[in-house]
Amino acid sequence: MEHKIFKDMVEAYGAAPARWPADMRDGAEGFAATEAGAEILRTALALDTALNLSQAPAPARPAFLAKLQALPQQVKAASSKGRASLLQKLRWRMPELNNWLRPGALSAQGTALATALVLGVWVGGQEAAAEQTPFDEELALLELTPQASSTLDAILLDETLEGDTQ
Repeated sequence: MEHKIFKDMVEAYGAAPARWPADMRDGAEGFAATEAGAEILRTALALDTALNLSQAPAPARPAFLAKLQALPQQVKAASSKGRASLLQKLRWRMPELNNWLRPGALSAQGTALATALVLGVWVGGQEAAAEQTPFDEELALLELTPQASSTLDAILLDETLEGDTQ
């Protein structure tokens, strides 16, 4: 027996020769006696042992099975009345959609959206105010008094003249 055929057979049927196909068993047992065959069997035996120790999944809950069995009748009833609307199709696929579309849920969603909008506008306004530098505030305060205005003009004029001479 070839290496690949033996390996594929052991991967499919496991390490126990009793599970191997009867017409291939004699050739497979001969290949299993080789070192390559023994290595393949060791690997398969480890997998078999792990699978034998694992537990079967829990059976489905009766409520789930009842919903699953009722689904074809619901679809048939809807199709006999005419074409089902998109909302009806979504409700079959997503039962939680009914909770989203309740009046109380819609008002909560609207409140959340309005709150996010107000906060976004407020934060945006705060950033615009933060862009103003402290120097701009000082200049604005100085411009409020007549003395400061003439002093500021003199300072700015001196700086301009110094810049032109350099």
